[in-house]
Amino acid sequence: MPRYPGFGPWSHLPPWERPGWKFGRGRGWCWWYYGMSREDEIRLLEEEAAFLEERLREIRRRLDELKRE
Repeated sequence: MPRYPGFGPWSHLPPWERPGWKFGRGRGWCWWYYGMSREDEIRLLEEEAAFLEERLREIRRRLDELKRE
């Protein structure tokens, strides 16, 4: 596994895949410190479930194509 610069817990990941890259930097402040309202969390989880269901359909469709060949 390639090593990227740094010796932290995410050193095995390239910088653009590390949590700080996506959620921003800031010493001592993590993305989970900011809580969501109940409604926002429900909406977020419903959107994520819909995305995952669509992706699963695509995977099953591709598996069927490969099995037919």
